[in-house]
Amino acid sequence: MKLVHLLFFVIVLQTTGTPQWRRRPFFLVRGSSVQENDDSSHQRQEIEHQLSQSSLSNSEQAELYVELAGLHQTADSFHEAIKAFQQAIRLYDDDDSSNEEHVATLYSDLGETYLMLLLSGVEDASKVTNWETAMHDAWEQSKRRYRSAMQHQEDPLLSLQYASVCLLQGMYCTEHGEPMRGWELIQEGQAHCSDPSLPMFLSEEEMRNLQHNRLAAWTYASKAANVLRKFDAALQALQPVMEYYRGELEHRDTTKDDPMFYHDYAGQCLGQGDYYLQLGQYNQAKESYAQAMQLYQKHCVEHPNAPKLHHTLQRALDVGEMEAIQEQILLFQGALKEYDELLQEEGEPAKFDSSHESALGFTVGDLLHGRLASLYTSASEPVLAEVHWRQALLFFTTIAPDNKIRKYLAAELHFNLSQSLWEQGKYEESMKQRILACQLYQEILGEGVNPLMTRFDGNEIVVSAEDTMM
Repeated sequence: MKLVHLLFFVIVLQTTGTPQWRRRPFFLVRGSSVQENDDSSHQRQEIEHQLSQSSLSNSEQAELYVELAGLHQTADSFHEAIKAFQQAIRLYDDDDSSNEEHVATLYSDLGETYLMLLLSGVEDASKVTNWETAMHDAWEQSKRRYRSAMQHQEDPLLSLQYASVCLLQGMYCTEHGEPMRGWELIQEGQAHCSDPSLPMFLSEEEMRNLQHNRLAAWTYASKAANVLRKFDAALQALQPVMEYYRGELEHRDTTKDDPMFYHDYAGQCLGQGDYYLQLGQYNQAKESYAQAMQLYQKHCVEHPNAPKLHHTLQRALDVGEMEAIQEQILLFQGALKEYDELLQEEGEPAKFDSSHESALGFTVGDLLHGRLASLYTSASEPVLAEVHWRQALLFFTTIAPDNKIRKYLAAELHFNLSQSLWEQGKYEESMKQRILACQLYQEILGEGVNPLMTRFDGNEIVVSAEDTMM
């Protein structure tokens, strides 16, 4: 199972008089923890010594276990941190002086610690399942305790704590095959962290963190809606994100900026364009792609070290799957070599190729290059995939270019080529290919038709019924 690194919703409250337990600064981004050192080891020993004292009350012991859990997290000793949190929760539950909000925070931290454990890398599927179950159980307990606390007091910070759990859990569900649950959790979380009085309780830095994490959650919501084929909802969820980038762009000094801002903005434009494309709103899709291309031209081309998105390269292929793909590649490479030799023997290669055209307009060249491009994409070889997508396009645009079916398939090839270019960091050319795909889809299908919901019926292109998943 591949675990994706999430942007975590962690707000460190610095309000005067705020109890430490209300949100301790456990930053959960992997790699941010400091290395184990003698001081932290000494601190753990000191706490363990204090815990051995029989005179401590339940609440005093619990506070020490919470501190101990933090030290274990710092040392990446997540199993020990989990045990310490669990012990603290048991002690607080046995203490009549503790309150629901306090225990809710500990359950939230327990769930986040399970998440850190999952992100640390594990191969045993049964352990992953068990830890995921424990993680969600902890978050559910946290939300239940927060809801109970909110029934007795109106507090924007309490709502924000509840929202943080919903958003983090929603983003995880979206990324791990539960888009409906993810969508619902993110909507719930967003509804609880929009109190207009929050600036009175949070510092400017905390408000910026809150905004960035809300934007991250909206991005995940748009992904969830996309998986559920609710493209209108995906666009709506993306709207606050686009408004943020547009507003930031107006006030930025482009001579001093980090190119990652423009890289990320362009990526959001690309996502917006894809949603418009799937709604059949081709003009809007082309505008979004053109905006992405403009951002790449002006800001990203000069920064070749800007991180690239490698959707295909990040696929987790096991050894057996990769071997099977390589076998197919060798098979089709051999077939393509024989085919090229036959073409060289003919006086009119184009005539020879068209004589081997199928009823739908496919030729041997189309099929071989298209199949090899798909295989190289699966094998995480975008450079070789690009070569064969271009070769397949050459066949489609030189042989019967006005054939409706071939023109439609050429649009598919332009789109696939765009993906391979994107994975290589050739962003500007990638957007050009997407725009070409849009133009062909628009010409063949007309406005309002989702090209991904079309199929062949004889020699015709028909629109399939949309699946309603929300």
